[in-house]
Amino acid sequence: MRKRTLILIVLAIILVVEAVWAFRFLQSQGKGPIETITSVIPQQTIATMSVDPSEVTVTVESQFTSSISVDLAGREVNGMDAIIKYDPQLLEVLESASGDLFENLLVNEIDTENGTISITASRLSKDSPPISVNGILSVITFQALQPGITTVDIVFDPQTTSTSNVTEAGTSDNILTTVHNAQVTITSQ
Repeated sequence: MRKRTLILIVLAIILVVEAVWAFRFLQSQGKGPIETITSVIPQQTIATMSVDPSEVTVTVESQFTSSISVDLAGREVNGMDAIIKYDPQLLEVLESASGDLFENLLVNEIDTENGTISITASRLSKDSPPISVNGILSVITFQALQPGITTVDIVFDPQTTSTSNVTEAGTSDNILTTVHNAQVTITSQ
C-alpha cells in the first residue's frame, strides 16, 4: 500500500514537471497555450459571400450581371457590408441594385475610377426581424470594355470589419468566414 502511494506521488510530480516544461517551451516560442491550441483548430465556416456566377465569358461591349449572394448557414443577421473590387480598365459598372435579402441598400456607391463598389444593408429598425434566409444582397450589371481576363473580388479580411462582413443578430459579431470571387474572360467580337 505504501509502495503504491509512493509510485502515485512520483507520477504526479513527473506530470507537474512536464506541464511546467511544456508551458515554458510554448512561452519561449512566443505563444501561450491558448494561442497554440486555437491556431491548430480550424475555423468553422459560418457565413459565405459569393460572386455568382463564378466564371463568365463575354465579348467586348456585351453586358452581364453578377449577383452577390450570401449563405447565412442558418444564422440570424442584422446587416452586412460588401466591398467589391473590379478592374475599371476592363469592366464598367452600369448598375448595382438591391437583391432579395434587403428592401433597400443603405449604401450603394460605385467608384468607377478605383474600381470599387461599397454596399451596406441593414434591418430598417430594431423592431424588424433579423434576416435568416440565404439570398442575394446585390445584383451588379457590368459592361465588358476590352479583351482580357480579370476578376470580380469581394474584399475580405477576417481580422477587421472595415472590409466585407456579416453582422450576427444578438452578438453583433462578424460571422463572415468565406468569400468566393469570380473570373471574367472578355473576348474580342
